[in-house]
Amino acid sequence: MSVSVNREECYGSGECAYRVPDVFTVVDDYGEVIPGREPTEEDSRVIVAAEACPSQAIKITPAS
Repeated sequence: MSVSVNREECYGSGECAYRVPDVFTVVDDYGEVIPGREPTEEDSRVIVAAEACPSQAIKITPAS
């Protein structure tokens, strides 16, 4: 699975970092994926964080 946060859509609620602090963080008031912490397999916590993102800035691409 590939996970990214679109900075142009993110308005920095921090919801992602609150829900999955081992994958997401907040830098300069924007959510980001922590380098090297992106899950390689489907992670339901990350999916829930993406669905709960108020600005819908988290994008998930399934592993191929």
